[in-house]
Formats: sequence, structure tokens, C-alpha cells
Amino acid sequence: MVLQSMSNDHHPSLLLDGFPTFCPALPLISPPPPPENGTDCHDAIQLSQMLVADEQGAVAHHQQDPSTVSKKREERDRAKQRYNEKKKNRKFCKQIMYASRKARADTRKRVKGRFAKATNEHQHILHPDAA
Repeated sequence: MVLQSMSNDHHPSLLLDGFPTFCPALPLISPPPPPENGTDCHDAIQLSQMLVADEQGAVAHHQQDPSTVSKKREERDRAKQRYNEKKKNRKFCKQIMYASRKARADTRKRVKGRFAKATNEHQHILHPDAA
């Protein structure tokens, strides 16, 4: 592992095995260098104006029509009302969901509370004295 000092006007850092390591306390995006002549300054002003215009467009894009907002609020209120009504009508008592399954389970043969096959062989295994 080789540590070398790397001099940079914007980000003082070290090289670790040939790769730069940055200090987390310093920002990774540095400001543009100051302009050296008038043309760069003009370009920088145009760039900043474009960025401001883009941000304003993004803000306008996220703003919605008041009628749309009120419709969404009404839909949400109706959905919340339906949810609360269903919540009020919940029953936590024992309920038979499928009557046909219950009827079949009641008629099936059980051994020690479990369903058992209705064969003589199964009875012979459970009760060897009966044979």
C-alpha cells in the first residue's frame, strides 16, 4: 500500500495504490474555476440562467391544478370512509368459511383426533390386540 500526497486546488486528497481517496468532510463537486477572460464569464452567466430556468420549470411541473387536488382529496376521504366502515364491521369470532368442507370433516373417520384412512390395515397397526 503506497500513500502519496496529491495536490489539487479543489480537493486535497491522497493516492492509495494509485487511486485517489477523498476526505468525506469536503464536497465532491467543486465550484467552477474563476473565469480568466470575458467570454468565459458570459458562458457562466448563460449556464446559471439555464439552471435557474430549469429549476423553475421543475417546480411548476410539480404544482397541480387546485380542482385536481380537491378531487384527489375527496377520493381519499371516500376511501378512508370505506376502510373505517369495513374496520367497524370486522368480526373476530370463529366463522366457518366453507360449509361443505365442515360437513366432510365431520363425517370423516378420526383416530386420536386426526383424520384416518378407513382401511382395516390402518386399524391393525393402531390396535394389534384386535386382530
